[in-house]
Amino acid sequence: MQSLHRFTPALALLAACSLLSSTKEVAELAIEGETRDLPVHQRPRTAATERRADLLVIAIDGVDRALLYQMLRAGELPGLARLLGGGGANFPHAHFDDRVLTTFPSNTFTAWAALFTGRPPGENGIPSNEFFIRNRGSFAAPGPVSFNDPTPAVKILTEDYADKFLTAPTIYQRIRRHDPGVRIWVSMSQFHAGADLLLFARRRVLLDAFRVFLDNTVTGKDDAGRMATYASLDREVLDTAAAKVNGIDDDEPLPDVFTIYLAGTDLFAHVAKSGPDRARRRYLKEVVDPGLVRLRAAFNRRGGLTNRYVVVISDHGHTPVLEDERHALGSRDDREGPRDVLQAAGFRVRPFKWKTKDNDFQSVLAFGGAVAFVYLADRSTCADEGASCDFRRPPRWREDVLVAADAFHRASRAGEAIAKMRGTLDLVLVREGSEGPFRVYAGDGHLEDVADHLARHPREGYVDVVRRLRDLAIGPHGDRAGDILLLTRSGAEASIEDRYYFSRAYRSWHGSPSRQDSEIPFILAHPQKSRRELAALAQGALGDQPSIHRVGDLLVDLRLGR
Repeated sequence: MQSLHRFTPALALLAACSLLSSTKEVAELAIEGETRDLPVHQRPRTAATERRADLLVIAIDGVDRALLYQMLRAGELPGLARLLGGGGANFPHAHFDDRVLTTFPSNTFTAWAALFTGRPPGENGIPSNEFFIRNRGSFAAPGPVSFNDPTPAVKILTEDYADKFLTAPTIYQRIRRHDPGVRIWVSMSQFHAGADLLLFARRRVLLDAFRVFLDNTVTGKDDAGRMATYASLDREVLDTAAAKVNGIDDDEPLPDVFTIYLAGTDLFAHVAKSGPDRARRRYLKEVVDPGLVRLRAAFNRRGGLTNRYVVVISDHGHTPVLEDERHALGSRDDREGPRDVLQAAGFRVRPFKWKTKDNDFQSVLAFGGAVAFVYLADRSTCADEGASCDFRRPPRWREDVLVAADAFHRASRAGEAIAKMRGTLDLVLVREGSEGPFRVYAGDGHLEDVADHLARHPREGYVDVVRRLRDLAIGPHGDRAGDILLLTRSGAEASIEDRYYFSRAYRSWHGSPSRQDSEIPFILAHPQKSRRELAALAQGALGDQPSIHRVGDLLVDLRLGR
């Protein structure tokens, strides 16, 4: 039986008083958060459980490698530096990996699903923030982009909404399979199956943060006002985590594995007038770093970092874009956008809603910043208006897939049918039968291999596109990436005027295969291991093509001592 309860402010205050002398800090730590006991079969702890190294995973959304590493080495994040066993430019017990790439698309749910399952998107079932599941005929939106209902985002934490779409076990389930007595806590993370305790902010705080982001209703505020909503979310997350650790009785074990997810860095970067780099710097220094100081103090009270790996990782970077309907190809009414391209080509399009009773559609669009997935039905089975399509059947190649691909290609090349789309798309990728690899649609029915096309038409800054596209499309659930994949001009353009994205209007987005979106930090620290030892562990686990899903495998191995 699951239980849902508040972490009492009295307990938080009592724990805080033992560590903090500042009245202000005590008050901050008394903020209520919620916890949920998750349905796992807890077994007795064994000697092996006690011997194994512990894990603390700090998952910071929306921070690229160059930004975080520079701030740490410049001494701008002293709290995080001390958690990593160093300070300034000196980190004798931490390895800063310079090679790990995130998924393609470089989006939140794609990346975190890969990390927390140790499997690429084509295997774990999560190709992007929103997607269509053909064999169920249902629209999945753990991270809504094409509509502004915050309900799915909250249900992730209250009803395990995102976990239900996974088609691979989480790293927590894999660890528990070999270590049944393990104690696993997760704070705010979208994927938490296999943990025994989930911590998250109060639902009012969650709803405020997600509603403001999805509505983008902060246009009239300065950056301080924009940041305040997200800062209240992450401060509550960090303070609740620290207080919960402090509240553990001395004869109880600390969590062996503890993942803390921080969303505000990314949410603020999307809307900040100052641009994503200045916004994230400010947020990391003013919100994240002080919270990590309190978290570290809570663990140190019990010696909880002595034999604990600390892992810091992110999911993607950010690319500045213009906040206007010309560049936002999924504005609220999708005026002259991708929906209109499909309609002009003769397709009925699913409404931009989380759930709809209207089943009269022959195509589905799912947005994700620099990318959009297009799902097509065999229109011959539902040609009449009002007829429902069976998306379990693949679309016809010439009559459905190539018709839609050609419409997007012509719209982007010459503004045909939809003038606003001219010059917006970098690549139109297609595949036959909703399975297998994508190829580049070059117009007039001509297809090109992706590697060959990029060799002839190189994109400055794109990284490891072919492999990452294969990880997305190939696998038992690669069909969830759609029949057509649209990639905007976003990641390879020097001028912000030439960048486009699928969503409503924001000031920064991601999703592309560019360096700024794709190169993520991965820091591995342990107080009893040297930088060289940690580098050897990372190299051995990640191999020659380090990707975020391989980091997930490494986390399992670190806990199990393999």
